[in-house]
Amino acid sequence: MRRVAVAGAGPAGAYFAYLLAGLRPELIIDLYEPRTSVPGAGVVLEQRVLDVHRQLFAGLDSQMRRWNKVRVQVGVSHIVSGGHDIVGLGRSVLLNRLMRLIGQRPNIHIVPERLARTPPEYDLVVAADGAYSTMRSLGDFGTQLHLGRSHYLWLSTPARLPAMFALFSLQQGTLVVHAYPHSTGHSTLVLEADPAALAVEGLDRADLPSLEHQLAHLLHDLLDGESVRLHTYPWRPFTSIHNRRWRDGKIILIGDAAHSMHFSAGMGTELALADASCLANAIATGKPGQYEIRRRELTWQAELDARASRTWFEQLAQYQGPIGHHTVFALRTRRNVNSFASLRLRDPAFVAAVMAELVTDSGLPPASPGAEPSHLPISIGPLLVHRRVVSTDMEKRTVPRRPILRFCRKAGHVVLTDTQAAAETVARGALVTDIAAPAQEWQGADFIAVPSQPFSSRVLRTELAAAVRRRTGLPVLLLDPCPPDLDEVNTLIAARRIDLYAHLDALP
Repeated sequence: MRRVAVAGAGPAGAYFAYLLAGLRPELIIDLYEPRTSVPGAGVVLEQRVLDVHRQLFAGLDSQMRRWNKVRVQVGVSHIVSGGHDIVGLGRSVLLNRLMRLIGQRPNIHIVPERLARTPPEYDLVVAADGAYSTMRSLGDFGTQLHLGRSHYLWLSTPARLPAMFALFSLQQGTLVVHAYPHSTGHSTLVLEADPAALAVEGLDRADLPSLEHQLAHLLHDLLDGESVRLHTYPWRPFTSIHNRRWRDGKIILIGDAAHSMHFSAGMGTELALADASCLANAIATGKPGQYEIRRRELTWQAELDARASRTWFEQLAQYQGPIGHHTVFALRTRRNVNSFASLRLRDPAFVAAVMAELVTDSGLPPASPGAEPSHLPISIGPLLVHRRVVSTDMEKRTVPRRPILRFCRKAGHVVLTDTQAAAETVARGALVTDIAAPAQEWQGADFIAVPSQPFSSRVLRTELAAAVRRRTGLPVLLLDPCPPDLDEVNTLIAARRIDLYAHLDALP
């Protein structure tokens, strides 16, 4: 290999070129980038990412903004939760730093034009030209595009905002504001809302200057009267991208060209830098095929994580109910990296408030001080259930002191009894396997039993359960083929995605 082309000088492409040029100084690397200005506002990274790429971020500390708490604001009230270790940085600062590093590599040549072909003089072409990659369209990568439901905009503002989520009630749904500081005098905003809600407000039809004015007016109190600048326009659904393969002939995909993930997961820049490092090392050692082998499994898990996060925020954008500590807890645990136990360890005061709210809303005192969600009593119709983890009559043996779920096959419903009840009292439930099921299926029911979905992510696994819970207003019992993990059950109950849990290998 003698000559390499890189399409795109974003974080993935520029960092890859810099690393490979240092590892293989005999190579000629042409870095194609037609833009003279840097797009975008700020990026977010966890501290561990800075620790991995120390040389890249050396000297930038004074231009970073750090936080270990996030605020969720609804109207004039707000809830703060801790346990974060996050850094915000201007995208222009990061890319300018990369350009300075590239200037130290005499074997990298900047080509100020867009690469839209595979010239024969190159042994390898690295497609780092983003989610809407031109180079990717020249090969066969088995590309799959998934459009999200909510529409979004990316903005910046001179307002000095904390890291936060702000929820604004619209006539039909909620406008969700993701905000974080990325420099001394600027913050990044990402807005998302259901397209039907935007249409009702007239926000989907304005031209760019008018929309900036409308949004500055809508967010006036949040921004202390400051202006906003749009970095994307118009409103559009987020496109998640998955490729069955990352190499076709000379072309190798990297960064967003290989995998574009929802902004709410905050992993885009981290994955781009990790891709760049892995590919540079794989090529330098003469084993370019190792790049996809090493990175695919990691990014696949990240894709599921991001999909779950996107789904959760899309549901929030359609929500019009009360917001409380449980909402913030659900936000924090929308990704599997957080759970009831981990948050209680890192932010005990916040989790105590979550539990107090759960107890108050149930109207029942806890069985003992410090009880976890799975041990809180709950009223199910005429039945007072003392434990939220339920045995079923399908099990070979039941666990003492647990409620028992029985399947009435001929009658077509389920019943719940509590072994701790003084008398034989039962609650009648309906089994629902489709959110589109007619309301007649649960008329007269005290609770709904819902099977889990076949995903590892808790949000996706309980998507049907949460939707049924919102639609019916009834307690929901999740039927799950996985043996109960008490921390996971506690997390799902505290996030108000389910109310009870039962292990069931398969529906009868």
